[in-house]
Amino acid sequence: MPFDIVHSDLWTSPVLSFGGHRYYVLFLDDFTYFLWTFSISNKPQVYSIFSQFRAHIQTQFECLIKCFQCDKGKEYDNNLFQKSCEQNGMSFRFYCPHTSPQNGKAERKIRTINNIICTLLAHASIPPIFWHHALQMATYLHNMIPNKKLNLQSPTKILYQKDPAYSHLRVFSCLCYPLIPSTTRNKLQP
Repeated sequence: MPFDIVHSDLWTSPVLSFGGHRYYVLFLDDFTYFLWTFSISNKPQVYSIFSQFRAHIQTQFECLIKCFQCDKGKEYDNNLFQKSCEQNGMSFRFYCPHTSPQNGKAERKIRTINNIICTLLAHASIPPIFWHHALQMATYLHNMIPNKKLNLQSPTKILYQKDPAYSHLRVFSCLCYPLIPSTTRNKLQP
């Protein structure tokens, strides 16, 4: 069932984003493969983001997270997380140190999302300082794309029981011609 297990991990960027972000935290639902990512500027923000995420799940889906699975990083291994899990009846599981295969889903998802981020930035010729914008698009695309493990259904279809629409998608970083007023469009043409 959705939210029986939520995987999480934190990624550190080698480049400070234009928005002042150094990290992003991801939450991956084990059942639907639906992904949420949040750009943050420091590691202590992970707990407040998790609290907001948990409240979102309770409010929007009327579900409780049953098990939260993460590595033993200091951003997770602290009293705030421990108490929050106890108070909300949530199992809190750590992976063994230096065993990234145990945190395979979160680790692989970070690698996949980072590959999409790099591709989006390179294709659009945008500097790496805008990685946080590419992160939002990569997450959005991940949730819309059919997944082999979900019998070629998308995470959006599994979680929301609704097929995603694709007609609104545009090339990352492009301005859509129809959205530009005709007077401006004429000035842009040679």
